[in-house]
Amino acid sequence: MEYVIIGLLVVLIVLVIVSLIISKKDKTNEVNLVGELANFKNDLTKNMGDFKYDLARELIKDFSELNEKVENKLNHINDKVNEKLDENLEKLIKRLHQFLNVFLKLMKLKKTLMIYQRI
Repeated sequence: MEYVIIGLLVVLIVLVIVSLIISKKDKTNEVNLVGELANFKNDLTKNMGDFKYDLARELIKDFSELNEKVENKLNHINDKVNEKLDENLEKLIKRLHQFLNVFLKLMKLKKTLMIYQRI
């Protein structure tokens, strides 16, 4: 009977030791898990910051290129409009000269007719 009680005590002591070892491993795993979560959070924060920076840089670059293209197209359109305006202004000036010449001739004719009518 004494041997049975001693055997049960030894078994209980072994179970307590195994339980303590397992609980220490669990605590170590919990500490490792907390550390890994902290590292994951830091990595995630860093990656999000890098993504934000890269996205902003790429957007600025793309908008600059787009702005440059639009500006070039607008300058090209402006040049074409100015050419057409210059051509049409020259035509208008030429027609005005023609009109004035015809008008002056008509005025001379009118003056001449008035002189002949007096006679």
